[in-house]
Amino acid sequence: MVHRGFTGVAGLVLSAALLSAGGAFAAPHPGSTALVQPPPDQTTAAAGQTLTVVVTIVNTDSVPLLGADYREDLSDVLDDAEFDTVHADIGTATFTPPTLSWTGDLQPEQRATITFAVSVDHPGTGNHRLALAERSSSPGTTAGDGPGEILITALAMTKTTDKTQAHVGDEVVVSIAVVNTGSTPVTAATFTEDLTGVLDDAVFGAVTADVGAASFTSPVLTWTGDLAPRQQASITYTVTAGDRGDQAITSTLTTTTPGGPDTPITATTAVLAELPVTGPALPLGIPAVALLIGAGLAALSRHPRRHPAQSP
Repeated sequence: MVHRGFTGVAGLVLSAALLSAGGAFAAPHPGSTALVQPPPDQTTAAAGQTLTVVVTIVNTDSVPLLGADYREDLSDVLDDAEFDTVHADIGTATFTPPTLSWTGDLQPEQRATITFAVSVDHPGTGNHRLALAERSSSPGTTAGDGPGEILITALAMTKTTDKTQAHVGDEVVVSIAVVNTGSTPVTAATFTEDLTGVLDDAVFGAVTADVGAASFTSPVLTWTGDLAPRQQASITYTVTAGDRGDQAITSTLTTTTPGGPDTPITATTAVLAELPVTGPALPLGIPAVALLIGAGLAALSRHPRRHPAQSP
């Protein structure tokens, strides 16, 4: 009998969700086979997570299994994950893309454990599903009931502003898009937008969200919502630029939702300083020259040139 279980790097038990069949454990003895047992249900994994897959093979027959051969096709895993390591406590396990192979001898009731790890791509480029297709080259195998899979949870978040520069009094509109790019619904997805670097230069206006709920409690804006696969939430808020602070409206978005971005997302709008007015501006160009000439002629007319008196 073959059992398979999964754990994440944080100790999360993912309960044999990749257990599939289409193949089985095999032995050279007629009738000596270890069946593949499909999982009771499916489960999920987050983009960026490392999964540890544990395959347990048990000789349920009363005679030894010699030179048994077990293979795992990882083609539908490697489009969304990277293979890391493999180890077997009995026999020999190897990985030659896309196939993981094990061979070994088992006495009656003896167990062999094969452990391998994969890291889910973040962001993923495949079908956002991890599925195994077992097969064996040894005769006498018995197939299981069909494939199982792990569905990948993944969220993409982007942020844009309608201005890269703003004058004092200008309204700046910040737009945030959250897209469920995975293959499973996401419940209570969330992010926080730290406006500490905004409020020293601007006044908060209002926030709206077309999916979920958004709120603002200074200095943090928060959004939470449920997203079906491929669904998008759009969150928009406004601020009005002021004449104080460091002349930069900078916001920072972070999320703790599994499968979401693992680095902060920032956006900055520069606030243009208003130059102080200290006096009338000096005319430039030809009008300035004409003004200077006119001023000179006026001065001469007020002070006529004196001629020396002539001698008699």
